[in-house]
Amino acid sequence: MSRFDELTTADLATLAAWLESDKVQVDQLEPSQWLALVELMTAMLTDVADTVNRDWRLLSNAYFRCLSLAKSSGVLDEFDSAVRSLNFDVGSAKRIGASRIGKAPQSGRGDSVILSAASLVAQ
Repeated sequence: MSRFDELTTADLATLAAWLESDKVQVDQLEPSQWLALVELMTAMLTDVADTVNRDWRLLSNAYFRCLSLAKSSGVLDEFDSAVRSLNFDVGSAKRIGASRIGKAPQSGRGDSVILSAASLVAQ
């Protein structure tokens, strides 16, 4: 069994721990495999979005590490990476609820600033 096969059958905590380890290098997987891991993590994180007893800081860091490695492999460009990051932030914001998202004082134009959900998850 290859390393990729092991990763795709691992649970979310194991996959996140591997991604956060110092041993992970971009050349360990093919670009298409990095993309598959990004997709897998997205699906796994969506499935557990309502679970309270999760280390969301670890999961968030692991997701962004996986995204960064996929980008470094050349399978994702800057735009695709940014869109996936924003989608993750929106999903995180929904999970933590609007009550935890801060708004800046009104500037007279009705502008408000939504804090990055990923930074709120880390709190």
